[in-house]
Formats: sequence, C-alpha cells, structure tokens
Amino acid sequence: MTRVPATLSDAQTMLAQANPQTMTPLPEGDRDPVLPSTSGGVRQRWGLIASEHRQAQAQRTVGKPLLTYSHEAVNGFKKLCRTPFACEADARQALSTCVHG
Repeated sequence: MTRVPATLSDAQTMLAQANPQTMTPLPEGDRDPVLPSTSGGVRQRWGLIASEHRQAQAQRTVGKPLLTYSHEAVNGFKKLCRTPFACEADARQALSTCVHG
C-alpha cells in the first residue's frame, strides 16, 4: 500500500469527481471509496479517504499561497494607482502588465 501522488492525471481526475457526501462513512469522520485504476498499464485499486480532521489543514495549505498572491496583487495595484502616466495609453499598458503579471 502506498500513497498515490496527486500529480498523476488519473488521481487529479478522481479527486475532481470525488464527493465526500456520497462516500461511505468510516470511524472518526473519515470516508472511503475504492476506485479502480490502470495507472502505468498496471491494474490497481485506489482507496480515496476524505478526512474531516485533515480538511482544515488542507484548506490552510491551499489558502496560504492564494492569500500571499492576493496581498501581492493588491500591493501591485496600489503601486500602479500611485504612478503618474503621461497619457491614457500608457496607463492602459501599465494596467494590462499589472493584470497579466
């Protein structure tokens, strides 16, 4: 038994289609379906476990980079707003650069 990397396309597909509400309840708030796979040409059975205990930590893991990106975007926009421009075209170009990174 091993953990399947979430970077595998099959794993990403299964995670995207997973619905914890329809999974069979296990002890202590976990849920578990068995999913067939043929990853790498080898027949496998994958178990997907949704854990209420891990949900908060998973949200922090995903949320932290998003929060950092959000702060960076706001700071970049504030800097853009303080910048004087010679004409509307220059302002639009700077805004386009700010929006698209």
